[in-house]
Amino acid sequence: GPNYRYSFFKDFTVSFKRWFYKGNQTELKGLELEHVLRGITKQPISLYEFKSYLQNKEHTGENLEFYYWYKDYKERFESLPDNKKAKSPPPSQCYTPEFDKERKEMREKNGYQPFREEVEATLKTFFNKTDSFKTLYLDPAVLKYTLYYAAETTHPDVFEAAYEQTYRFMKNTSFKNFIHTGVQNVRYGVVVAYLTMAFLHLALVPMILFNTYTLHMSRWSRMVVFSLMFGFVSMLLCGRTGFCGLRCLMKKRQIPDHLLKNHPGRKDKKSKSSNQVDIKKPSDIESNQKPDATNITRVLDKEVIKYGRVTTAVTALVVGITTEKS
Repeated sequence: GPNYRYSFFKDFTVSFKRWFYKGNQTELKGLELEHVLRGITKQPISLYEFKSYLQNKEHTGENLEFYYWYKDYKERFESLPDNKKAKSPPPSQCYTPEFDKERKEMREKNGYQPFREEVEATLKTFFNKTDSFKTLYLDPAVLKYTLYYAAETTHPDVFEAAYEQTYRFMKNTSFKNFIHTGVQNVRYGVVVAYLTMAFLHLALVPMILFNTYTLHMSRWSRMVVFSLMFGFVSMLLCGRTGFCGLRCLMKKRQIPDHLLKNHPGRKDKKSKSSNQVDIKKPSDIESNQKPDATNITRVLDKEVIKYGRVTTAVTALVVGITTEKS
């Protein structure tokens, strides 16, 4: 990934805002959405984690699918011969936010345009509000513009407005939230615990000051307030950033929530605790109820067997002698 060094004084303003302003909270110097989409970045902000975040956390995985489809489709369309591209000219009108025309029925001759079947399948997948689970969240004007001119031509410019809005949403919203989640080393539950403990520390401060004043305690007893304030500030910052210093020193990191569904350990655990019961044959059930008749001597080491036999013989001899004396 991009390698940029931070300097304390030069980047202090940005670093300070990252603690308290959500818009600056997720900025990593020199890192852009294109680095993730091209697969340049590594864990924990790789393309695989970004796709999993969109699918399981934001539930906007269709944005990423449409992004890659549009890139691939535009490249394939531009590689066509000129005579085929001439059958699908660009839209006669550029997109405007005031666009308000309804889609026209596809004319018969449009069936001979390149990639017509693929375009119709794309419209049913990403631009159908009623029968698709992958519908893009677009402005009404963008949706109407795409549907209207997609009935006339299969030129990639038909989808350009939808692509730009989708990309803008991923860049300004999804990417920042993903980076903020990626740099954390604890999950949301630990963040809540940190914030709760921070405010508990803060709540104890006036209680201690009140008790030391009313009970006429020594002023040195008020030194506890400094430790409580230190705990409040440190836990507040840890909860705000989702970063645990102890885990950082141990080089450990909790698996993010959006990756738990894809984690193999969770799948095994879920399969063991599943309510589904495998239907077995009667013979299989009976065999499972019988004890295993495997000879244990095949498993144990020879020296272990020898030692066990000697101790058994000595024990039997001692018991026999004791019984005779009694």
